Amino acid sequence: MRLLLTWGLFITLIGNLPAADWPQWRGPLQNGISAETVSVNWPEAGPAKLWTARVGTGFSGCVVQDDHLVTMGNEDDRDLVICLQASTGKELWRHTYPSPLDPNLFEGGPTSTPTIANGRVYTLSRRGHACCLDLKSGLVAWELELQEQTEANIPAWGFAAAPVVTSSGILLNMGSHGLLVNAEDGSIIWKSDNEDDAGYATPVLIPGTKPQQALILSGKSLQQVRVDTGDIVWQYRWITRYGVNAADPHLVSDGILLSSGYGKGATLLKVGDSAEAPSEVWRSRELRNQMSPGVVIDGYIYAVDGDAGTEPSLKCLKVATGEVQWTEEGLGSATLFAAGDQLIILSDQGELLIAAASPQEFTARCRARVLDGKCWTVPTLANGQLYCRNAEGTLICLNVVSP
Repeated sequence: MRLLLTWGLFITLIGNLPAADWPQWRGPLQNGISAETVSVNWPEAGPAKLWTARVGTGFSGCVVQDDHLVTMGNEDDRDLVICLQASTGKELWRHTYPSPLDPNLFEGGPTSTPTIANGRVYTLSRRGHACCLDLKSGLVAWELELQEQTEANIPAWGFAAAPVVTSSGILLNMGSHGLLVNAEDGSIIWKSDNEDDAGYATPVLIPGTKPQQALILSGKSLQQVRVDTGDIVWQYRWITRYGVNAADPHLVSDGILLSSGYGKGATLLKVGDSAEAPSEVWRSRELRNQMSPGVVIDGYIYAVDGDAGTEPSLKCLKVATGEVQWTEEGLGSATLFAAGDQLIILSDQGELLIAAASPQEFTARCRARVLDGKCWTVPTLANGQLYCRNAEGTLICLNVVSP
């Protein structure tokens, strides 16, 4: 119960966040919720486009700190870590290394999002190539082939999780239950075995745990792991077709909300004080969340149900019971996050919508086509500017504060 109370306190802190940078996957609190307020008074053509840039093929998200935006792509079989001035789109630096585009039922390129911390940028490629770069200059602090060092199995679609900065080092979803490296030099502190492939979801730190602990998804299980040692506290079997556990688990006041695509479904897990695996409160196939994890607000989850290439829909479910509140068709494999009580949604065809985060009904307050091509990357909101990209590597910056 102490863990549940800690998570509940964590949820209540969301509303106290000021407008800020977005230095890591899913934002400052790693929950996909921004404290910024966005305008719904758009002109007919949509929000003003401030700049456009090319960042290479891929699905990496954007992170922003101190007017520096960093993302990843691939050009001519070389991965690209690119840093732009967030306010203008001017290129500040780039770092490249050999890496195949490796299309596999999708366009290929990097799928992991960089992380900014303590003036450095941490990245991970689909093949397990890791970098630590200076945020201001792009100079290499260290650069390692971690997959070769650990012999971790490469999942079918490569490593996709973002690096997570912890009190003990940089936590990566590699191997069956993670890998921890030294933030200063990249040396391996601990590694897990290869009994299972890594999942595609980013590790989720559990606030208030001492010693610090994290939730890590492999291809077959959800695990609570002690960050400093790599010891598994408990393991919950969660087997999904093709090993695609890609949507991050949600810490909620009721426990852990977990969902995967390919017909798997969702479950709410109740966690106790012991090292025993959590118990199921409910399980349902009403939410089969393949990629973007969506957001949880005031006891409701807003997320996409269904797989790309089928007919996925956006849904709202009550977390405590799994009951569907509403369903919205036509957005495809959309991605979304929240700004206050509003959902920021990017359809897989590049239509941007702002909708009320309401369990009563889906109401789009404004919508406009802002990109062409496949859009599977969650947009980033930082300091009044929204950054959206497509698979081909077109990145746009939109003014979503002023009408």
